[in-house]
Amino acid sequence: MITHFMEEAAEADRVAVFRAGHVAMLGTPEEILTRADELAQLNLDMPESCRLGIALRTKGVPVHAQVREVDMVAEIAQAYAERSGADTAGQSSASQLEIADGTVPVDNEDNASEPVIELSHVSYSYSLSPRERHRWHKRSATAGKSNKQALWGNDPSSPWALRDVSLTVRRGEFLGLAGHTGSGKSTLVQHLNGLIRPQEGSVRALGLDLSNKKDAAAVKAKVGVVFQYPERQLFAETVAQDVAFGPHNLGLSQAEVARRVESSLARVGLDLATVGDKSPFELSGGQQRRVAFAGVLAMRPTTLVLDEPVAGLDPASRTDFLDLIKQLHEQRDLTVVMVSHNMNDIALLADRMLVMHEGEVAFLNTPEEIFTKHAVELREIGLGIPHAQTLANQLRAEGMPLPEKLYLPESLADEIAHILGGSGAAQS
Repeated sequence: MITHFMEEAAEADRVAVFRAGHVAMLGTPEEILTRADELAQLNLDMPESCRLGIALRTKGVPVHAQVREVDMVAEIAQAYAERSGADTAGQSSASQLEIADGTVPVDNEDNASEPVIELSHVSYSYSLSPRERHRWHKRSATAGKSNKQALWGNDPSSPWALRDVSLTVRRGEFLGLAGHTGSGKSTLVQHLNGLIRPQEGSVRALGLDLSNKKDAAAVKAKVGVVFQYPERQLFAETVAQDVAFGPHNLGLSQAEVARRVESSLARVGLDLATVGDKSPFELSGGQQRRVAFAGVLAMRPTTLVLDEPVAGLDPASRTDFLDLIKQLHEQRDLTVVMVSHNMNDIALLADRMLVMHEGEVAFLNTPEEIFTKHAVELREIGLGIPHAQTLANQLRAEGMPLPEKLYLPESLADEIAHILGGSGAAQS
């Protein structure tokens, strides 16, 4: 099995790490995946459980860096049991969980900033022509039946791609969008700047109704969509020409186009003088993705819609690209909507999280609320929770008094070290 995900590699009998066509490392997961410095040089990372173990050791907790979650949980739970005993663990857990209860922020759009994108009762099916939809809606209304079921192929029970979706994206927020394959995420994304139009309901962006072609065209310049594997959309002879394509279509002067090309490349960490005259296809995969991203940024959008922006990248490139997205959001006051299958990324970056299931909104709230209160429901619809949260839940089940809140790797290490008497300080 070939993978970029170290948690998957940790389950193997042996691990081979390649570099430039050669075997750079070969051995058991324990021999390979604990070598942080060497992996970093190969643009790879360690499993989350191993990173936790190393972080705990730096905080004075005498545990080993285990490559498998189950082994790391067992070792930490044993250390806790030896230190404080099972009875004390149960009492502490109850008191701390009681303190944490009720402190989770809830979704409250009334107090948020102004809306950028508004979807109201949006439904969409890929199967019906406008004439068929009209006949079908009329027939359904006459029969008193729900008109939220699409007639796909030979299966009349197939769901709509989107079904009665309402959503408000607020200015300046970072919205994470999750869901299993086929849940409606990509269809939803294409509605956000009018690439496709709802068959029922309405979409407004920047105060404009996207059912109006002229208004939809104006919105496309301000709500930039970056599709999965955007490097596959590169086409020009040079990097500079590719980034300039959008600004040219806006009718801008040559001087303004040139300024945007240079500044947009700089914002994604590329130098115009170095790469501008190169063919985009001479660049690495990560650089090609940055060029495609620069082409969207050159349009000067106020909102970025990102569909799996780090899909297929190695761990180091993923980290760099996510850092870039985070910086653009914070420094440029961009509104960001990001589709991701990776719950760690959403937990790290998102202010709110939308979970789609079979074309409908399953959950819409903060990552903390969803990951701490709805882990079981997420698993039932084919989604996981962040690795640090999984480890925390497993440790809590073993009797460790971890407050019920959203954990990132650093905050989990601090909390465990605090409980076990290491040098870390627990974070609220």
